Amino acid sequence: MEETFDVVYLNVALDQFRDLFQRAKKKGAGANVLDVGKEIDKQLRLDPIHFGDPIYPLRHLGLMVYIRAMSPVVVTYGVHETEKVVFVGSFEAVPGLGI
Repeated sequence: MEETFDVVYLNVALDQFRDLFQRAKKKGAGANVLDVGKEIDKQLRLDPIHFGDPIYPLRHLGLMVYIRAMSPVVVTYGVHETEKVVFVGSFEAVPGLGI
């Protein structure tokens, strides 16, 4: 069995996802946001380095920060350089979708 990554969601990221879901739900897209959220979680556990695009290192924390858009969600997260840990920092709506 392949070893997976531990995923830690910062409280601010959880709050942002809940808010995004509520806004999407009002527009009839709540189920889509939940499905995308589940897929993001799956990919972060399996292969976060190849899932997103690296944007900058946080050398003092030993992290590389990545971003990935899966419409209608954009996730920003850090992957530890030596440990199999992912820290999810934020969720946002893809710009221009009105969510």
